[in-house]
Amino acid sequence: MMKNTTKTKDTNRKPVKMAILMVVLALVVAGLAFGGYQAFVYYDEATTLARQAEDLKKELKLLVTHVEKGNYEAANLSVEKIDSLSAGMRTTISDQRWQLIQEKAPKYGEDLKTATAFLDVVDEASNTVLKPGVKFLREKGLPSKATFSKIGPELGNTLNDYAALIDELTPAIEKVLDDFNKLPVFQIEKLESKVSKYRVLAKENGPEIVTYLRFAKKTSDTFIRPAAKFLIDHGSALKLDLDMDKVGPELADQIVVLADGIDQLTPIAEKTLKEINTLPAFKIEKVENKISKYRKLAKDSETDIVDLMKFARELSAGVIRPAATVMTRSPLSKLKTESGDVDTKIIRDYLSLVETVRPYLTRINEIFKTNKLLKDHPKQTAKITSKLDSAMELLEKYDAYVPYIDVVLGDGSDKTYLIVAQNSAEMRASGGLPASMGLVTIKDGILHIGDFQPVLNLVPFLNKGIKANTVSSVEDKLFVKEWYGKKLTAATVNPHFPTAAKRIANGFKKQNKKDLDGIISMTPEIVGKLIKVTGPITLSNGVKLDEKYSVKYLQRDIYFQYYTKKTIKDAKLRRKADDKANGLFAEAAKKVISGVMSELNVKSILKLLDIVKEASEKRIFLMWMANAESQETVKKLGCSGSLNYDKNDPQLGIFFNIRDANRLGYYVDIKVTYGKATANKDGSVTYPVTVKLKNNIDRTSETKGKGNAYLTSRHDGTMRAIIYFFAPSGGKITNFKNNSKVESKSATYEKLKLYYCPQFDLKPRKTVTYTFKVTTAPGVNVKPRLVTTPLLTSYRNAKEPK
Repeated sequence: MMKNTTKTKDTNRKPVKMAILMVVLALVVAGLAFGGYQAFVYYDEATTLARQAEDLKKELKLLVTHVEKGNYEAANLSVEKIDSLSAGMRTTISDQRWQLIQEKAPKYGEDLKTATAFLDVVDEASNTVLKPGVKFLREKGLPSKATFSKIGPELGNTLNDYAALIDELTPAIEKVLDDFNKLPVFQIEKLESKVSKYRVLAKENGPEIVTYLRFAKKTSDTFIRPAAKFLIDHGSALKLDLDMDKVGPELADQIVVLADGIDQLTPIAEKTLKEINTLPAFKIEKVENKISKYRKLAKDSETDIVDLMKFARELSAGVIRPAATVMTRSPLSKLKTESGDVDTKIIRDYLSLVETVRPYLTRINEIFKTNKLLKDHPKQTAKITSKLDSAMELLEKYDAYVPYIDVVLGDGSDKTYLIVAQNSAEMRASGGLPASMGLVTIKDGILHIGDFQPVLNLVPFLNKGIKANTVSSVEDKLFVKEWYGKKLTAATVNPHFPTAAKRIANGFKKQNKKDLDGIISMTPEIVGKLIKVTGPITLSNGVKLDEKYSVKYLQRDIYFQYYTKKTIKDAKLRRKADDKANGLFAEAAKKVISGVMSELNVKSILKLLDIVKEASEKRIFLMWMANAESQETVKKLGCSGSLNYDKNDPQLGIFFNIRDANRLGYYVDIKVTYGKATANKDGSVTYPVTVKLKNNIDRTSETKGKGNAYLTSRHDGTMRAIIYFFAPSGGKITNFKNNSKVESKSATYEKLKLYYCPQFDLKPRKTVTYTFKVTTAPGVNVKPRLVTTPLLTSYRNAKEPK
């Protein structure tokens, strides 16, 4: 009973306890009433707002990524999403429950104002910074490397656009930073943690950011805008690829623009560079990493950059402006006068200019090799390096070629030179028969090239009332007295060109009562070389000549075209044939010279000088100067045609004369083979040598010329020849033999030991083989280089161009 009673009590008490608990809970809820509900709602809505803030943060990061990658359409979408997120957050804040909280719980209402103010800053940043920036990038994009490589109005407009963008964004960013720092702190940790680090960033780094913004604005005003205006105004005239072929006022104007730009912008750039190094460092790693490399570059390379800028100003004053003055005063377009002559005063102006700019070019070359900044950035400096390499190459060519020009122009006084055209078809040891000659005069600085005339118009036969030059006993033996001693046309049978030239000069003086300042000799191969510069030419008889065929035609075909058997028997016809052949040669020479002179520019002048150098090495261009000092220069240049005089530059000289008046020189072949060297105790070296001399006339030519002594000799293609083998300076030739029982003799001439074979006959397509040993001077361990009479072997297969 008791137990049941007790159970009944306990059972009955449980609902009571539950009722009491419910009452208590009800009282608690009632006691908290509205305030508890507010807290719950605030937390829930704050969580939503925090999530939206996180999304906003992610979208801002995406925006930065899109801009960095140049994906400006995506960046624009990010800005639109940022605006959408901001609007969503405002919707969250404007919810009625928020308004209720603001009315009933003012302490939470402060967070509402803070969130709204935060969104105001976001919207302000979107409207004043993000949208204008992204709109600009969508329309303009970042300037490409190609844009920067094209110095001109296009780059100027790009710089101008960016200066305008800097002007627009700088104050807007400053205001956003300032407004961000004025935002109060949220009262709940969850939402505050989403933005606090950005507020700290803005607050702690605000001064540094503002400093950089103001620096950007100042740089825009003092450097970018002036540079942009300069490029817009002058960019069309300013080119990095200056056309050096057009050396004259037009190019001068271009480089003056370059000088003005250097003078105007270099000091500003130098000042800007120094100011970069005074800018403070950011206090956060991520932003600092973006700019530290540029600040470090500016700091580490300041000395190198400043040195370059200082040198740029020196370059402007010492090179660019002097060059502009010379180009304006003496354009290459005026090098050729109205009468077709050459104004050597213009040449002298440029020679003087080179000497003026030489130290600057040398110094800038050193800077580009040693300047750390330039060495560390080869891609950025590649174009300048290329231009510098070209300039140094020009300077090297100048050093190689200016002595040729100097020796001809001399001291500026009037000069008279004789050009001797040696005809290799009628082969002589130094080149060929001096069949025609022309005078070159320099008077009052104007160089005039006269017409070519037959040799006898300017230089006579010695046996017609004019005494012969002295002929030494050794020359009497080597060169045949009745030939060499009596005819100045035989002067070139002597392979030592200075002696041959003196003989011609003496004969010229006796006939014309005038001293020559020098003689310039060339073979018809020069015409072919010049055609490389001018392009093919067509003669009045319809024959077209290119580089190769010009030599074949002028040295072979022209004779078979105009010299028939009748011309040999009839003196009048012979003279007509002579006039025709000589006239066509003169016409070809005049055409190529006129062609070269018509468009003189840097490239064509350098090509001419290249031709002169190459021709000198092959002995198809030779010079002799009456002045001893000038002749020594010619000798050092290697175009004197002298026999070997330098034992340290040993030469094996093989020279060939055809005794009769004919055109068999075209068919001479000389092939030389060196054997294995043997070192001698005195430091000299001995080489076994095999020389094969061949009369390579083809059967067609032999048949066509049969009975025509002027073409293929009185012996129908047989060469009546003399050959000379000169040992190197200080050396010797030994064990001299030949396989045809041709007589050989030894002699000494111009202090050189030699073997020679006096007059012998070499029949068509026959070969004589000579063997001997050649030894250099004691102490000279250098293989002797081969020097020969210019041969025409390489032109035989040439055909008339179509």
